[in-house]
Amino acid sequence: MRRVNFGLIGLGAIGSRHLTYLKEISSANILGICAQSKKQVDETAKSYKCRPFYTYQELLNSDEIDTVIIATPHCSHAEICIEAFKKNKHVLCEKPLAIDIYDAEKIIDAYNKYHKINKYLKFSIVFQHRTFGHWKKIKEILDGKLLGKLFRSTWIITDKFRPQYYFDCSDWKGKWSKEGGGVLMTQASHELDLYQWFFGLPCKLKAFCSFGKYHEIEVEDEATIYLEYSNGLIGHFIASISEAPGTNRLEIIGENGKLIYENEKIIFYRSKIPALNLIKSSTDMYGKPEYEILDITFIKGINNQKAVIENFTNAVLGKEKLYIDGTEGINSLYLSNGAVLSQLENETIRIPFKSSRYRLWLNKLKNANK
Repeated sequence: MRRVNFGLIGLGAIGSRHLTYLKEISSANILGICAQSKKQVDETAKSYKCRPFYTYQELLNSDEIDTVIIATPHCSHAEICIEAFKKNKHVLCEKPLAIDIYDAEKIIDAYNKYHKINKYLKFSIVFQHRTFGHWKKIKEILDGKLLGKLFRSTWIITDKFRPQYYFDCSDWKGKWSKEGGGVLMTQASHELDLYQWFFGLPCKLKAFCSFGKYHEIEVEDEATIYLEYSNGLIGHFIASISEAPGTNRLEIIGENGKLIYENEKIIFYRSKIPALNLIKSSTDMYGKPEYEILDITFIKGINNQKAVIENFTNAVLGKEKLYIDGTEGINSLYLSNGAVLSQLENETIRIPFKSSRYRLWLNKLKNANK
């Protein structure tokens, strides 16, 4: 049986988890690992019976390794991704794709360039929440237009509480130069990806971000984003790592009713008459559509990070299509970068915007916090 020869770059909490998943996938072969700590690399390589590498360049120069997983701090994703494509390696990158759309564009350009040379080259990103049963069901409902014309989408995602100790234990979290952002870049990045997966990118947004409001960090620990879409949909995205107990509630309103996700349940308040029809036809001053309440069932996913890695492995082998195209990783960055840009400039931001515009601000933030 043909197997995919993996090299793992990064042995933090996420990278170490990926190693255990790779070990469980029969078509995956762990050939090499790389991290900053020589001691950790040596011990892990011995445990997994693979080759230790002490720089990512050494790992990428190995002809035996054809596929890499990048699980390093955010600031290094672009550099490693681009070098991996140059070496004709398939790439599975941890989220976020980069710390800003400037670097994300460079990654995508590099992939497109080398994909023309090798049409079998695969590129994906670990947005495993797209494989969760409840999010897949909501995507199915939206794609099926069961809600009709969409009016409003509101996501309160404040159950990402982090104590100060979470940042104190890391030399890169909470810093503009290394993490590149806070709750929008890291803790709620999966939800931002899902938001654009469900509704697409807005035409403009206005945001209010608080930097280090409740934590001793440089980046945002609280954010509220207002989004407008060309089809009339308005959206709200509220995220915090400071609230306890927090909330995870997604509310989607359309002409045919209301869809709510909360506490691992999906409830559809389905109107018997579309709201737009009743607005035009009702002769009752206070008339409202009658509705029925439906509990929407879905199949729960199991070990979703492993599912993404297994899918990627099978895609490299030509057995499956990728769940997630890596080039889509730029979309959530338009939202996270755009929100920070809106706060810094106190402006409504039109999407898309020039990557150099945000890069100038990011460099200022990095320099101000040296």
